[in-house]
Amino acid sequence: EMLDEADVNRPARGFYHPADCFLVDKLVEAADQRGVYLQLCFLDRDLYMGALKDPKSAQYQQAIRDAKRTVRYAAARWGYATSVACWEYVNEMDPGLPTDLFYDELGKHFEQVDVFRHLRATSAWGHSPKDWRHARLDVANAHHYLRPSSKEGFKDEVAVILGQTRFLQKNTRPGKPVLMAEFGLADDKWGLSPYMKQDRELVHFHNALWASALSGAAGTAQFWWWEQLDRQDAYRHYKPLAAFLADIPFTTGGLKDASAAVVKGELRPVGLQGSDRAYLWLFNPQATWWNLVADKAVPSEVR
Repeated sequence: EMLDEADVNRPARGFYHPADCFLVDKLVEAADQRGVYLQLCFLDRDLYMGALKDPKSAQYQQAIRDAKRTVRYAAARWGYATSVACWEYVNEMDPGLPTDLFYDELGKHFEQVDVFRHLRATSAWGHSPKDWRHARLDVANAHHYLRPSSKEGFKDEVAVILGQTRFLQKNTRPGKPVLMAEFGLADDKWGLSPYMKQDRELVHFHNALWASALSGAAGTAQFWWWEQLDRQDAYRHYKPLAAFLADIPFTTGGLKDASAAVVKGELRPVGLQGSDRAYLWLFNPQATWWNLVADKAVPSEVR
């Protein structure tokens, strides 16, 4: 209902719509009750992009002042909540704009007004290493979709997840958490892929969840097509993964990419290793979503 009720196309900055804010209140409360942690996005990129072209311009400075007021409002209204894991300034900003000063000023303002020092992040519609390396952005977010024309690949979701995670880690500050904050199966126009409904067992979803959870990223890939996943009861895929991950010492185990290999290459081990043990998911490369859903192939047994 939130998407139906909220009007995201208001033409002016500086106005807070009471009904929208109430909806966010309820969202934050529900997340608190259910142990869900949010990356809460609160600025509308379309109200800011036109003003962020020149850091020396009056328009740029006014955008900073307006955004600071919204930062102050968000921190005052929702900063109490443990369910707000991270503030996300903007969803899919233009990565070509000179936004370093903008995020620096907002980051400094959060340090003054957010007494609980929540994490801060943003996102762009393409790769944005300047954001990933920014000292006042605490999480490096990337968005990526499996599309037929993608040069990174389309048919092997596990290889794509691992490749995108490595690229993200390579282009950010050492030790900064990275997150695939949008992911999914799309067509070349960024719409819902016609293959999505064919994937009744949600093979691409299952495989991407496990690969991302053990990739060294800070969390699993965040799938965009939530309404379709809801219809297909995707939630059943989370429980076994959560059980597997429950006792992995992500913050204390000194974990790094596992160096495991499989004789004859019949399986692809994906995982992390510490000083005395490894946590591995063994993936059969014959079981990619393309092989099972599009080609209707049946993987051979691996003994």
